[in-house]
Amino acid sequence: MPFILLGCIAVAAVAIGGYRLYAERGGPPELPAYTDVSDLRSEIQRLEGLRRERGLSWRDTYRLGVAYLHAGRLEEAVATLEEAADMRPAYHRILESLGMAYYRLDRLEDAASAWQRALDTGQAPHLEEMVKRTRTKIALERRIAVLEELVKGEDVDWRIRYELAALYLGLNRPRDAVTQLEEAVSHKKDDPGIYDTLARAYALTGDYESAVRAEEKALSLKPDADIFKKRLEEMRRLRDALESGGFHAEAKRSGGPS
Repeated sequence: MPFILLGCIAVAAVAIGGYRLYAERGGPPELPAYTDVSDLRSEIQRLEGLRRERGLSWRDTYRLGVAYLHAGRLEEAVATLEEAADMRPAYHRILESLGMAYYRLDRLEDAASAWQRALDTGQAPHLEEMVKRTRTKIALERRIAVLEELVKGEDVDWRIRYELAALYLGLNRPRDAVTQLEEAVSHKKDDPGIYDTLARAYALTGDYESAVRAEEKALSLKPDADIFKKRLEEMRRLRDALESGGFHAEAKRSGGPS
């Protein structure tokens, strides 16, 4: 079996708000610390009122965009933060928040572009990893789109399904991975790696009974694989804990199947 690297894409959320002082007349914009939803709504209403009355400065435009972002009003957040970025194109915090708004809308290309612009200011080195991960995710999703077209055909090679399942797992889509792996294993019944991957996919969906059966099959095909033995032991323990009502404590202790 060709080696397939499972790239687990764990894209972390970017912090919004908070500022470092920098040399600028008038100082940086300050964002309120929203303590509850009513505070957030009041801030949005206040800023929207000011915008209707006399328009907003770039600072207040940014505040409003971030408030929309906190409120989950993503389309409005994007439009407002884009406006703020036009007014203040080199301010990295605007671009950082704009990138997050794009990201939450699944506009990954735009997110990576905004974060790269923030990086280019020299004021946001912490975004370098976010740009890399987002571009990796874009590449994965493009490859997934290609493979999803291929699996619609007839007599699909099991390797294509296996690769697609691996990418699904990398993007935390275990149920989709299970579908492809079940089909793959029906055509390739003697490969322990497929059963092991299927077992882990089952476990991620919470189906530990099926996970145990799949891992047992993997181990029967490769009895000397210590990693399969370890995973099977963990899956059995989690399955038994689930049946006895102690699942959460056991999962916390073991960290789940590795």
